[in-house]
Amino acid sequence: MDKVLIVDDSQQLLDLLRRIQNKYKDEFEMILVNSGTKAMAVLKEMPIDLVVTDLVMPQVDGLTLLTHINDRYPDVLCIAMTGYATENVVRMLPDNLLQLLKKPFDIQNLITVIRKGLKTEPAAGTMRGIAVASFLQLLELDQKSCALEVALASGQQGTFFFKEGVLYDATFGSLTGKEAAIAMISSGEKPQFTLKPATKPHIPRRITCRLMELLLQAAQKKDQAG
Repeated sequence: MDKVLIVDDSQQLLDLLRRIQNKYKDEFEMILVNSGTKAMAVLKEMPIDLVVTDLVMPQVDGLTLLTHINDRYPDVLCIAMTGYATENVVRMLPDNLLQLLKKPFDIQNLITVIRKGLKTEPAAGTMRGIAVASFLQLLELDQKSCALEVALASGQQGTFFFKEGVLYDATFGSLTGKEAAIAMISSGEKPQFTLKPATKPHIPRRITCRLMELLLQAAQKKDQAG
């Protein structure tokens, strides 16, 4: 039986899911928790097939949880819920890696997304996990001020610096700014993430273009290299 872990601090949503979960008990088991901390404990205790998490939660938020899952349980498919999504961003996110569900939504839409997620298989030669581009878009949507450290499988490491959801700077080896960001996004490797709070009072803004423009340039570079 597939296990679906649903994480949201909205008691109203959790109560609604509790009332209907028996209806779907022959398809999958719902495990409902109201915090990222409890979700991490569940992941440690039992195998989970799919995680559906809200992004904005107190203490351990959805982005921190997604980072934890990406590093420790990369085969677990993740679906994020947010009230900040735009249609363009939803279309940009790769379905087999991470899907974004825009709030408010009809509960039947959530069930449809869960069913689709449980049936998703990675394409040959690909790995599950959160792509760098997808994670950057989530940080933008959540208006985060933070440092996102990225460790590639090759051993190379870099950092993205965000201020209130805007990508200000990036470092990657000897590269800085836009060049560093494009190099990390277009690497094609499966990364490990570490999300840290912003500690610098002043972040130099070496990246002045919009994130979507940067992602398109990185995609073009990756296509040319391939």
